[in-house]
Amino acid sequence: MANPEKLGQFNLTTGDLVNVLQQNNYQSAVGQFNSYLTILNGTIDTQVETVDGLKSLVIDSSNGQVVQLQDVAEVTLGKSSDGTRALANGKEAVIIGINATPTANPLDVAQGVRTQLQTIEKNLPNTIQSTLIYDSTLAITDSINEVIKTIVEAALIVIVVILLFLGSFRAVIIPIITIPLSLIGVIAVMQVFGFTLNLMTLLAMVLAIGLVVDDAIVVVENVERHIKMGTKPFQAALVATREIAVPVISMTITLAAVYAPIALMGGVTGALFKEFALTLAGAVVISGFIALTLSPMMCSKMLKADAKPSKFESIVERVLGGITDTYQRALLKVLERKAAVVLFAFLVLVSLPIIFSFIPSQLAPDEDQA
Repeated sequence: MANPEKLGQFNLTTGDLVNVLQQNNYQSAVGQFNSYLTILNGTIDTQVETVDGLKSLVIDSSNGQVVQLQDVAEVTLGKSSDGTRALANGKEAVIIGINATPTANPLDVAQGVRTQLQTIEKNLPNTIQSTLIYDSTLAITDSINEVIKTIVEAALIVIVVILLFLGSFRAVIIPIITIPLSLIGVIAVMQVFGFTLNLMTLLAMVLAIGLVVDDAIVVVENVERHIKMGTKPFQAALVATREIAVPVISMTITLAAVYAPIALMGGVTGALFKEFALTLAGAVVISGFIALTLSPMMCSKMLKADAKPSKFESIVERVLGGITDTYQRALLKVLERKAAVVLFAFLVLVSLPIIFSFIPSQLAPDEDQA
């Protein structure tokens, strides 16, 4: 690093210093020496290769005074260019960034990079260390694992709720089977549209679990009602399915019509939620188809006309009957005070704009990653 004050003391400029460095740091051919059998090429090498050689380099020798480079500058061994600098954990390093293409799977790219990194590390000298500083796929993997965990939890909750309200282990099996079948059908729909398993499609599957069992539960409950009324299981399945076919089809079309138009939206919202909307709509359509085909057939084979309910069914019926009676009494008491109910509803309606003003809004949740 040149010192302008010292250069001024010897009447030198930075340009003079650069010229001397360029003149004393080059290679040049001086010709050839030809003999009878050989040809020797001659070169002049004036490159300075050591710090001490640079320090003793003569910058100026006019007026009987020899000025060396160390007299006007600080000479150290450093990088040839300091236009960019990278630090890793407080130490100078060479940073290599790898970005996946839009069509590539970042998880596959990250796994391939880790494999290659292990091979490179084996061939590095002991003085060089390599470290994986940042991996964005860790957040993706954690998010996918969390979504899969949520799918399992949602399925277990659905099983428990169906078991408690239907009170029959046989009846529980029928709606539960619709869950994996619907998800398999959704994956087929995703392949048709060219979708992949990502956070949006997995989120749609989480929400679809609660929707796909609705149609099957309605079918099972209606078939079971006819069986308890004395109809044979096969005939009960036919009659019950005919009764609710139109409502199930209407509900399926309604839900699909609610989610599918989201995929037609433009801008960031449409691009972000297209896969989510079509995956969820596909799950609803497939669940409706299964509810009107597979579920009635399973009801005719698995549900039995037992005159005497099991002990578990009796307990469930007794508990649900008590809850229903308690709710009915509370509802009657509330309806006796219509003025108070209307006033409370009005206060809630008026307070909604105020409550919404305190709720923050954003397009997507913040993630704990850069």
